[in-house]
Amino acid sequence: MFLTIIFVLALHLIADFILQPNWIQTYKSRNNLVLLLHVVIYAYVLAIGALFLGTWQNAILFGLANGALHYMVDFVTSRIITWQAKKLQLSDEANVEEKPLFERLNLYSLSVLLGVDQLLHQVCLMLTLPILL
Repeated sequence: MFLTIIFVLALHLIADFILQPNWIQTYKSRNNLVLLLHVVIYAYVLAIGALFLGTWQNAILFGLANGALHYMVDFVTSRIITWQAKKLQLSDEANVEEKPLFERLNLYSLSVLLGVDQLLHQVCLMLTLPILL
């Protein structure tokens, strides 16, 4: 069971981050068709990966269920994260050019929001895992 959970979380990482081009990550909070494309990629990768864990019917159901849940979570969280990101400002400190960007911005609230987003996705994955077992 532990390896199954690790495998599903790895699928999530691949589907939600690695296979998503930057333009999708950027515009999914502004355009529902881009968000839908993001979710189609996500659901497809989960379904393909789930073939290693269950029947093809259950793999498709797992991908579709998580695609629908992913759409709902991202519809809300991506807009909140984008709204919060609009508030970011560079520090006015002296010698600011010598510091890397992450030290010139207060990214705490964005980090917390992204953490909540990922927690919600992981809860959805764990709640739907019995589809495959």
